Amino acid sequence: MVSRRVADSRCRGAGRLSHPRSCYRRRRAARSFSGLRAQLKNGTLSYSEAARLEVPYSKELVEAVWLAAGGSILAGQRALADGWAANIGGGFHHACPDHGEGFCVIHDVAVAIRRLQFDRAIGNALVVDTDVHQGNGTAEIFGGDGTVYTLSLHQEAQLSLSEVAFNG
Repeated sequence: MVSRRVADSRCRGAGRLSHPRSCYRRRRAARSFSGLRAQLKNGTLSYSEAARLEVPYSKELVEAVWLAAGGSILAGQRALADGWAANIGGGFHHACPDHGEGFCVIHDVAVAIRRLQFDRAIGNALVVDTDVHQGNGTAEIFGGDGTVYTLSLHQEAQLSLSEVAFNG
């Protein structure tokens, strides 16, 4: 497990690892994803919806993504208390409110921001996304929301391996 390796390392703060709880049962945290939440719980995704995830659907997958979202909530809470925190199990920036895609089932960062806003722990948030792909789910969820600012740093044009090898 990653957490064991970090705990065994000499990484500063490694002794302060926190273990999140799933936020699946916390409706306040997941209300933005209520339709998708029900489909995931009941296993009623259509063939095309499941294929769009690009990962095989399973109950274990659903448990894992809600645990990751719980980790993002916990990281947000710890960052407010301690000045910084990280969730090594999240970052699902392609997930949209009504569907998952591109290996991203639910948008854990959006779940965390909405939970922190609901709890009045924060009013505004900034999402800085540094991935090769644009965070389309982040843009869809927070577009037009004046309380959440997004900055996506991503590759302009994605090249296939053959193009990279050919172009040098």
